[in-house]
Amino acid sequence: MSLTQELEERREALRKQIPPDKLEIMDRATRDLRQPGILDSWGALAGA
Repeated sequence: MSLTQELEERREALRKQIPPDKLEIMDRATRDLRQPGILDSWGALAGA
């Protein structure tokens, strides 16, 4: 088994343990952070 496959299996197993309401919050936060420019603006606020 490759490392990629092992990590994917572990990720899926962990997601099954998280309550659905908490999982939705985590997924929404991840989506928001991946939007173009959001991390760039954070860097400016941090003085980078």
